[in-house]
Amino acid sequence: MSDAVSAMLPQRAPIVIDFDAAVGAPLTLVVAAGKLSPSTGRRGWSTVDNAHGFRLDAGHVARFAEVSGDHNPLHVDAAFAGRGPFGRTIVHGALSAIAVLAAVPPAAVRDASGLTVRFTRPVLPGTDYRVLVRQAGSTLEATAVEGDLPAVTMTLSPGTGLAAAPPPADGGSPGRCEAPDFADHVPGWQEAGDYALPSVTGLLALAEELGCRAAPPTVLAALAWGSWFAGMRRPGRDCLLSGLRLRPGASRTGYQARVRGADPRTGALVTDAELPGLTLELRAFQRLPVAAPTWASATAYRPADDALAGERALVVGGSRGLGAAVTAALAARSATVWAGQRDGATEVAALADEFGGRVRALRLDAADADQSTLRAAELDLTGLVLCAGPAVRPVRLHPDTVPAVRDFVDRSLAMVLNPLTAVLDRIRPGGWLVVVSSSAVEDFPAHWPHYAAAKAAVEALGEHCARVHGLRVLVVRPPRLRTDMAAGPLGVADAVDPGLVAARIAGWVPGADLGVTIMGSAELTQSPAATA
Repeated sequence: MSDAVSAMLPQRAPIVIDFDAAVGAPLTLVVAAGKLSPSTGRRGWSTVDNAHGFRLDAGHVARFAEVSGDHNPLHVDAAFAGRGPFGRTIVHGALSAIAVLAAVPPAAVRDASGLTVRFTRPVLPGTDYRVLVRQAGSTLEATAVEGDLPAVTMTLSPGTGLAAAPPPADGGSPGRCEAPDFADHVPGWQEAGDYALPSVTGLLALAEELGCRAAPPTVLAALAWGSWFAGMRRPGRDCLLSGLRLRPGASRTGYQARVRGADPRTGALVTDAELPGLTLELRAFQRLPVAAPTWASATAYRPADDALAGERALVVGGSRGLGAAVTAALAARSATVWAGQRDGATEVAALADEFGGRVRALRLDAADADQSTLRAAELDLTGLVLCAGPAVRPVRLHPDTVPAVRDFVDRSLAMVLNPLTAVLDRIRPGGWLVVVSSSAVEDFPAHWPHYAAAKAAVEALGEHCARVHGLRVLVVRPPRLRTDMAAGPLGVADAVDPGLVAARIAGWVPGADLGVTIMGSAELTQSPAATA
């Protein structure tokens, strides 16, 4: 399986994760969201081809899952993937690598003695990618780009050896998708088994359909097997594959996999697998769990009190992330809170148990234009918190990305306007509104123009509600928060506790000023006691 390591966080500069320091491995993985350098800017490299492109759809993903055995829910379960950092299912990394291989000159694929792949952003079903093929001497590089941002970069070294390895057997059983704790990835952990895939024949048919006819079956099968092992075994369910390296190996029967190194700070994991005639190095990250709000976390920055007794608030997006933290913070100050949730019934039930009758569940899909259920609910509100928004990934302004930018801004506004217009007349006169914006409107990260534009528009809606509807409005511009949306490599390392931002919001409600109050990222990250 795959995922874009860099897509987890708004980056102002490339991030370098040194696996040597992290897990004792020799290869340094560069995770960069930067724009692709033209071939003329890299000494010795010349363009071979830039006309090839591909688009993978949900059918390709489903077929690859069947033939490889990689049924990781990030690829095949829309509900599971929707709660993750990308907000939707993504293409298996190995499948995207096969699509890239289709653009490589046949001789370079047949005669390769080594293949290295780096995954730097997710490949999404239904999205168009161009493949740029460049060469320096006898080394060839192929990069799939969306706009001018690289998603998959493949390097092939000349020689022989990969094609000579024997293919795996047919009829392999995928087994269940494991979800181990990161602590289980002890360096030296080993596993051995049969080297097999559910359907090698089906894999080759899929590859041929994608135009990848020259790649040796052994290479395609090793990519598929690596996808299965990373996505179903180690790291398993919460895997984000960041890279792999395939080299010739010794003859053997079956596979032998060994964890070389693991770093609990970043979730980095390196596994070496010995296959018949091949060695495969898998580099991945495990998304680390983010704790749900509790009474203790809700009162960590501000003691519980009854300052909000009598307040009745709806938190849109209240089941996870900042929305759940705000729900908990308001409840800890004695407010009655409806936690709007699309598919987070379990999370809201846990909040209701933790905070008693102060938290109530309300089925709500902010993206749905039909808000009849919300309009029919008997709500007498004093306040509304708008936390819902689509998952974000880096995008640069480029002719190829115009549809993606427009779609993101449209979905962002819809997820605010749909619930806002449905309950605006249910908010008592002089009530309050919290609009969640972002620090992106303060510093405009290079790869987030769509996000900054959407949040600026949302802020304008808040201003409108203050001027026209007489609401007291708080606009918050939090930095990156420690939530499931940032639960990737370095995504939680320097992220802010959402409970801190929630405490600031709950502290603003009593005695909130008329008009619009803006809390920037610097103010939000100060403890309530420091600003009291």
